[in-house]
Amino acid sequence: RRDDDPSGAAPAVAGAPPAEPAFCFHTSGTSTGLPSPIPQSHSMVEALPRFRDHRNQPATFSTTPLYHGGLADCLRAWTSGALIWFFPEGQSPMTARNITEAVHFARRQNCGIPLRLFSSVPYVLQMLAEDKDGICLLLSMDLVGVGGAAMPIATGDMLVRAGVNLLSRFGSAECGFLLSSHRDYTVDKEWEYLRVRVNAGFLCFEPREDGLSELVVKPKWPFRSKTNRDDGSYATSDLFEPHPQTANAWRYHSRADSQITLANGKKFDPSPIETELQSATPLLQDAYVFGTGKPCAGALLFPRPGAASESILAAIRPVLLRLNARNPAHARVEEPMLSVVPSEAGNKRLPKSSKGSILRHQADAKYASIIEGAYEAPRAARDASIVHVQAGDLPVAVSDCFHDVLHRSVDPDKDLYQQGVDSIACIQIRKLIEAKSLVPADHELPLNVIYDQGTVTSLVSYLRRIRNERSGVEQESDRDQLAYMKSLARRYGLSPNLARSPGSLRRSNVVLLTGATGFLGAYLLGLLRRRQGVSRIYCLVR
Repeated sequence: RRDDDPSGAAPAVAGAPPAEPAFCFHTSGTSTGLPSPIPQSHSMVEALPRFRDHRNQPATFSTTPLYHGGLADCLRAWTSGALIWFFPEGQSPMTARNITEAVHFARRQNCGIPLRLFSSVPYVLQMLAEDKDGICLLLSMDLVGVGGAAMPIATGDMLVRAGVNLLSRFGSAECGFLLSSHRDYTVDKEWEYLRVRVNAGFLCFEPREDGLSELVVKPKWPFRSKTNRDDGSYATSDLFEPHPQTANAWRYHSRADSQITLANGKKFDPSPIETELQSATPLLQDAYVFGTGKPCAGALLFPRPGAASESILAAIRPVLLRLNARNPAHARVEEPMLSVVPSEAGNKRLPKSSKGSILRHQADAKYASIIEGAYEAPRAARDASIVHVQAGDLPVAVSDCFHDVLHRSVDPDKDLYQQGVDSIACIQIRKLIEAKSLVPADHELPLNVIYDQGTVTSLVSYLRRIRNERSGVEQESDRDQLAYMKSLARRYGLSPNLARSPGSLRRSNVVLLTGATGFLGAYLLGLLRRRQGVSRIYCLVR
């Protein structure tokens, strides 16, 4: 092993080709939702970086799953003898508040080891950037690493201006970590330019069209576990643009293939979706799925001359429902994200190559305004001083937004995450709430407002407070919260049998308890264990 910076970039060493598997990374999967396992051999240990200072290494907090990029964070910590914490993905929704609380918990349990490194994906940093406590959390870190997808330039620049030591990292399941923007953070603010710290015998950039270059991993690279060229090298299909002045500094541009990488790092192949949408109706000439670097996917629909937008959407709706039921959650295209492209001159044809494949970079540039508009609520039709839905109708209107996206109803008083409302659906629901004028036009809801509120009832109360503040109505938030808690207590209170005195309970009483791993469940379990009348407790956990 060789000493290296903590950025995650592999050092310039040579190693034997991969032999017996030590573990497997996996790709993000395509439209089928099935990941491709990428075996890594024991020889890859030669390329693992570690800290230069082998005493008092800081701990890392990672929000990246262990089965994907998080494993690289784990291995780097192991080779450095350092501590690493992971966000409990699948146990709680990933919100700014939950991440902040998890980091605070880790710091309280630090055993004398400071937690100073934060590893994440762009979507998580965008959430934290919108939250005051999230910004403070990032500022408390020595380094904030981001990878897995392209980080929006505006968000990265804002974090760097705020004083965050932002580090961009680039790698792949096939080749491990390859590049990073590790630098002198006090003077160099160009976080988005990845620096090449190895010689041309390991990595090189081959020129492509439009001034871009493709990263190619040479056969001697220790982490390389796959090859797609006769000489044993691996062409990554990742395109970069060079720094205008600095040598060996490159900014990520896009993929050479058709994969779409969302802001959360999830990938999917848009081609099957485009094919099925186009074949749904003869009124449609073309379909183009977009979403690279965005929180969710959308589609541009190109009508044939004379075709009405309403007729196209009506014909596509059942096909879209079948696609969304079959595809993984991150590859869903919801109806609010469909945009019918006007047939004016210059907009009627989708850019394609001589082989008929879509020229995605040209299409993204040509229809940039329409694509950006798909992620914005149609505020032009909204009046900043009037919210059209009456206060008494707000619960129904909010529930309708959930039904429009999920195509099913949800319990307004139960946790939305536990009811299967995923992050992509949250984005769509938030967009619908704004589009339906449920909040004033000049008020932008937080990115993760659905998960932050937790239930439909809590979300309605939150929206009502916003409306009242804008209209000058005196707030009764404390009274509302107390009434809400009382209603939950009435609905979910303990059985009268358990509320009686211990002497009135039979020795044979058996209790079935769900949610025992949560805060309230663990508290109830402690109470039940001390009850003399309870002979046995069954806890249902996943």
